[in-house]
Amino acid sequence: MFFFFALLCSVILLEYSTQSHYDDLDQQMSSLYRDRLMPANYIMRLNDQLHKKQRWQMENAGGRRPEQELKQCNDSVSTLITLYQQTYLTQPEKKLWSAFKKDLQIYNEAEASLVSAPAPVLLQKKMNTSFDEAISTLSSLSELQAQEGYKLQSQSKSILNGNFLQHMLELSLLFLIGILAIHWLRTERPVLTVGTTGHSAN
Repeated sequence: MFFFFALLCSVILLEYSTQSHYDDLDQQMSSLYRDRLMPANYIMRLNDQLHKKQRWQMENAGGRRPEQELKQCNDSVSTLITLYQQTYLTQPEKKLWSAFKKDLQIYNEAEASLVSAPAPVLLQKKMNTSFDEAISTLSSLSELQAQEGYKLQSQSKSILNGNFLQHMLELSLLFLIGILAIHWLRTERPVLTVGTTGHSAN
């Protein structure tokens, strides 16, 4: 009987552990979407907006492009920066992100100086250098996103494999409990009878 209840307790503990692993898996999948897929999208859109800013400068040599287009690009960049910073960043990502914002600030300062004035060679060169560095940093951030996403995928697979083994063990224990229960029910038990004490007459 003790062995029977020990097996039952083991099944309950396995079920609790399995449920805990499923909760971990749910968190992993949420993190994969929230902290990996969405930031990758933000990085791609930042890259696109920076190239639009550069194209605006190249095509605005004679003041032919409306400044409203540049303002829209800058507003989009600011929004994307805010969204990206709300996601979870590892230490390497934080380091690269700080470098990107520094390069972007240098680029924006040079850009602001060139909006209403001819482009000095040194200033143009400075802006081009900061642009190239900003784009390179975004590429590095994108690679880190892929690496972190792969880690989450590996962890999710490990959780699923562990749950599969636990389910197999749980089924085996349930099968054993069923066998023991059937054996216990079929076992003949001694019938207790109440004996009567007779008094013989002399």
